[in-house]
Amino acid sequence: MKYSETIQAHFESPKNVGSLPDATVIGFAENSSCLDQLTLFLKVENSRVTVAKYQVEGCVPSIALGSILTEYIVGRTTDELQKLTAEDLEQLAGGLPATKKHAALLAVEALQNGLEKLARVAQ
Repeated sequence: MKYSETIQAHFESPKNVGSLPDATVIGFAENSSCLDQLTLFLKVENSRVTVAKYQVEGCVPSIALGSILTEYIVGRTTDELQKLTAEDLEQLAGGLPATKKHAALLAVEALQNGLEKLARVAQ
């Protein structure tokens, strides 16, 4: 299967892999069809992501998109990130084959899960 140069680069040298013991919030998503799982660890200060790490069990694009996502979200506000879609992330990745679009959904779902938890805590 042919992937974009961006996906290949992030798969071969993923960024921000690991856990974050002092995470402000942890988001999680699982694809029930293929069983890919992504856990996203975020440190948030003044409504802005300052550190992002991830752990993933999944296919090539799931690994790559976790890396792409964590690089993209650092420095952005939680309000900005609530608007991020799977299509946006797929575009950042240089596109995905039709059978692998679930990887973008997985990453964005983990992010949204974390942001929802963060919003509940802030209330």
